[in-house]
Parts: sequence; C-alpha cells; structure tokens
Amino acid sequence: MSRLTYKQATASDIPVIEDILFDVTDYFEKIGDPQWRKYDVTWPGLAVYFRIEDFRIAYLGDIPIGCMVILDKDDYFWPEIPKGGSLYIHKLAVRRAYAGQGFALEMIDYVKSLSVERGINQVRLDCRAYKHKLRRLYEEAGFTLVKEAVLGDYSAAFYLWTLQEKTAL
Repeated sequence: MSRLTYKQATASDIPVIEDILFDVTDYFEKIGDPQWRKYDVTWPGLAVYFRIEDFRIAYLGDIPIGCMVILDKDDYFWPEIPKGGSLYIHKLAVRRAYAGQGFALEMIDYVKSLSVERGINQVRLDCRAYKHKLRRLYEEAGFTLVKEAVLGDYSAAFYLWTLQEKTAL
C-alpha cells in the first residue's frame, strides 16, 4: 500500500513544484553530478514543454515530497508512439530529505497503475545515459532499456515498462 497521495497540480502549485525541483537540482549540482539546469526547473523553463496539469505532486501526509510530469504523448523523445499508446514520466523528483526511502518507486508504481486504469498498459521514460544509479532504479522498477540515442547534446537511455498478464500492481 502506498504511503503517498497525489494531486494534479494547478497554477497555485507552481511554487511547490519549483521548490521540489530546486531542492533536487541544488543537491546534484553540489555533488558535481548535475541533473537539470536551474532555468529548466523554473516555471518559465518548464512551461516551454509542459502544462501545469501535466504535473502530479506526491504528498506524505500533508507534506509535498515529490513531483513528476505524466504525459500521454511525447513527440520529442518518442514521436513514433501514437497519443494514448503509452504514459510518459518526466521530471520525477523526490525532495532530498525523503530520498532513499522508496518514494521514487512508489511514484513510478502510481503511474503504472494509472496506465492500467486507462487501458494503456505501457509507461516510458528516459534519463541521461550516464546516470547509472537512476538507470538501476528504473530497472528495479521493472523497466527495460529499449534504446540509447543522442538528441542534440542529450545522450539518453530510453526505458519501457509493459504490463504482463501475471504482473500484480
């Protein structure tokens, strides 16, 4: 049973989303392993690619501990997949104070369940190819590497999860 609840974001949640993403960005910059550029996790940077309704905020009780983008179409990374053929996760982030406690896996499981509820049965995501710890997390969550590619200056690993008939969520 999940310890988290989820809220679809509204405009009033922009500061919460930015705060969570800044927390993660600052941490990875501090350890010399940047995840995102600072501007890319400000609302003006995020709004280039996402609508506020694309974000879900994960709550532990009444504390917002994480956020992520959930899409049903991704023309940039997965242009060959038709709308509704898969769900996509982007900007998955857990506040550093809650890292290492399994919350990222719970958030991923939430998206898997959402895909099954919608009759989609596939979830896709990507990460920088050199992010080996993150890649292990995705593989632990049941994702399979389907390709690696370079898009501009972004060397990426692309992952797919597909519901198997005997999979129990």
